[in-house]
Amino acid sequence: MPRRRALALAAAGAAGSALTGALRAHADEKADDERIAGDALSREREAEASYRGLAAGLGAGPERRLLELLAARAGANARVLADALREHGADPGPGGERAARGGAEGGRAALERALARAERLVETHLEAIGRLESGSLATTLASVAADGARHVVVIRAALGREEITEAFGSAPPP
Repeated sequence: MPRRRALALAAAGAAGSALTGALRAHADEKADDERIAGDALSREREAEASYRGLAAGLGAGPERRLLELLAARAGANARVLADALREHGADPGPGGERAARGGAEGGRAALERALARAERLVETHLEAIGRLESGSLATTLASVAADGARHVVVIRAALGREEITEAFGSAPPP
């Protein structure tokens, strides 16, 4: 084989190898993003089931209504994440709920458990945003995390820990 031909083949092979490596890296990043967003989706689905379970353990009252609202919002957030994953070309999987468990606890204890879950959920979502390569998935997860932060504020207010206006820094105009 002539030297020129051998060099051309070697250069083409090197370029092909670099391109293959870049494509693999892109596929790995996409798979990582799908895993990260899928984990966030699972956490939202678990939160929905947990809030429903806590609500089911209570009689009628404001705590139960709040927990039912939180469950509905977590379900809406899960649907938003599932749609974003579909747009990203991933299968979000079935939306089956885990068994929701209620406890024989009072409303305040149920809200304390909901608060702990909501705070963990926001924390893990914020941490996950920094690991995402996809801007669209990061934006979607940031929106979900912001909604979760609102949940934290509302639960804290329901527990009497702070006024809603204090949580946002200023009172509304009279």
